[in-house]
Amino acid sequence: MARAPVYRAGNNPGGTPLLSGVNPDAFGGGVGRALQNVGESMERGRRAEEQKQREAEAADAGVRLAEITGSIDVYSQEQRATAAAGGEGHTERVLEQLGTARDEALGSITDERVRQVYRERYAQLEARIGAREDGWQRGQSIEHRVDQLDRTGTLLANVEATNPTPEGLEAALDQVAEQWGAAGFAEDIANRGVREQQRKIAAAWGNAMMERDHQALITVIDSGALNPYLEPEDLDRLRDGALVEGRRAEAADRASS
Repeated sequence: MARAPVYRAGNNPGGTPLLSGVNPDAFGGGVGRALQNVGESMERGRRAEEQKQREAEAADAGVRLAEITGSIDVYSQEQRATAAAGGEGHTERVLEQLGTARDEALGSITDERVRQVYRERYAQLEARIGAREDGWQRGQSIEHRVDQLDRTGTLLANVEATNPTPEGLEAALDQVAEQWGAAGFAEDIANRGVREQQRKIAAAWGNAMMERDHQALITVIDSGALNPYLEPEDLDRLRDGALVEGRRAEAADRASS
């Protein structure tokens, strides 16, 4: 009668290892790889969440930049409407307003990369608005100086209209040329301003002389002394007016004799 085999500890009748082909580190290595996969998955999730947060902040920062741009444009128009003569201090006020809004906007951004992107965009905005407002302010300064010089020319013309003298005319014409020359304008602008103001003064002097001493006026016109300051039509008008005054005076003399 056959006997059932008896197995004892350490006894392997076939001589084949019980864990044949199994790496001794298999169990511990599997746990390590599993933990590594979990860590990598968590890292990918963290990065994805950071990217999502970064994109959300960038979108909010873009909206805020657009809002600030619009509000600064409105503020600029309001300041222009109430600016002092010559626009003095206008550009500084607008840039100060922009700087305050910029600092608040950048301070609300938590992601450094987003903050750096928008720091550059605000710098570009500041440069653009600064150039625009400075151009407007320079224009206002020029306009203010032109207005002042124009008022000076009008005052000098009024003096010659009430008390026309050759010496007064010469002094007024020289004063206008000196003031425009010292105003710092480009040569073409200065020359045009001098021409306009000297024409105004010379015409006022001629109109006054027409009534005061028409013969002297004709003599000055015929000498060409007024040619640099008056247009041909101005000279023709003054000469015709002086001749009319002469005929009127002659008629009055005949009537009284």
